[in-house]
Amino acid sequence: MDIKINQEIRDYSEKLILGLNLREAVFCGAALIASGGIYFALDDTVHIEILSWLCVAGALPFVFLGFFKYHELHAEQIVFRIIMDTIQPRELTYTSTSIASELEKEVRKNAIKNSKKRFRSKKRKKEDI
Repeated sequence: MDIKINQEIRDYSEKLILGLNLREAVFCGAALIASGGIYFALDDTVHIEILSWLCVAGALPFVFLGFFKYHELHAEQIVFRIIMDTIQPRELTYTSTSIASELEKEVRKNAIKNSKKRFRSKKRKKEDI
């Protein structure tokens, strides 16, 4: 007996029809309806070979929308982000940070704090005498 367990919990999807989840099943149905509509609309006017290619071309966008996933994003989310980046491009600024200079600033800040503490403690000792 072999039980498949996903490594990542986000990879889980409930299978409904023929091993497809709801999203994939809906888009497969839409692809079938689109290709069937193209077939019945152009059956008498177009040669069968061209008609078959038109049916495939009509079903392809729905199959793409239903099955394509890249970096946890579905196809329409990717298309939306591409359109938004085209319409409203973001201005990216690059600022370099040097780890050595950051550490040097921290050391200087701590040295100043420690020198102030020492100065206060010496001043208090002189006052007590």
